[in-house]
Amino acid sequence: MMKLKKTLFLCLLSLTFVVSGCGPKQPYPIVPVEGTASWQGKTLPKNFIIVFQPEDGSPESKGYLKRDDGSFQMLHTPQFDGVRTGASKVYVLWGLQGTEPVPKEYKDLIAKYSTPQTGIQVQVTKKDLNMKIDFP
Repeated sequence: MMKLKKTLFLCLLSLTFVVSGCGPKQPYPIVPVEGTASWQGKTLPKNFIIVFQPEDGSPESKGYLKRDDGSFQMLHTPQFDGVRTGASKVYVLWGLQGTEPVPKEYKDLIAKYSTPQTGIQVQVTKKDLNMKIDFP
């Protein structure tokens, strides 16, 4: 009886490892992307959001600017940092929508680059921790 319990326990333990695998997986490649964002050469301040919308229709990634130096780190999902490899349209949103107006000097930026259709095209092929995005 003891041997049967031990065997059953080991089988259940093995099954747990097989089912759980090595954690969640994405159906497409995600690579880490960090960098700085600017508009006409001037770094963007905090409260902007950089959005990568893959052209293949897979889910977008967002990077929140938390400092005034234009730096961002892309987040695909809470479990995955980075962006989908391949072609993406990159656009910008104002992070305080509804609570604080877009600063006057950035209204033209938002008017021009705030949708995937008007975003700039980038090609992500590998990890990039020093990406420069300059909205012209």
